[in-house]
Amino acid sequence: MHSIWKLYKPLLCTLLIIFISGCEKRDPNPELRDPIYRDLIKTQKDYSTRLAGANALLVQANRDLERASARSLSRKAATRTISKTKKIIAKLTQASKYYEIRAKRRFVEARRSYKASLINRTSWPNPDEYRAYQANKSLREAPLNWNMRVPKLFKKSPNYTPAHKIKNKEAEEI
Repeated sequence: MHSIWKLYKPLLCTLLIIFISGCEKRDPNPELRDPIYRDLIKTQKDYSTRLAGANALLVQANRDLERASARSLSRKAATRTISKTKKIIAKLTQASKYYEIRAKRRFVEARRSYKASLINRTSWPNPDEYRAYQANKSLREAPLNWNMRVPKLFKKSPNYTPAHKIKNKEAEEI
């Protein structure tokens, strides 16, 4: 028994070393680990569900238009709702298609970069690339209304008096 162990021990150690050092299994779906791809898919699904909701709202508005009598206020409101909803549907359709195309492109890019990182033995996914994506996304989704972005500086004006102090002065004068 002891002599058999001496024969198989070097063979077993060799196989174990080959198994541990040579076991580099490639991921069949590396894009599922890519945070950018996952975010694009999530955003596209979000726009698709919002589009489905807008389509349901359009159907409801069309029903309201059919039920409304001629020259009534409800007919004008339904017509206004239909035109607004059609504009919203156009924007949501465009955004949904955009993110669908971006996700398909990222699918290909993720697979290419994964293969390149295996060859170069670098970390994947690249955290710098994800940080750049997040910065770009925050800039793209920033509110375009100037009043939302600019801080209100009127409180720093020397002529500024808060509303509650003005009310207190008026109450004292009476």
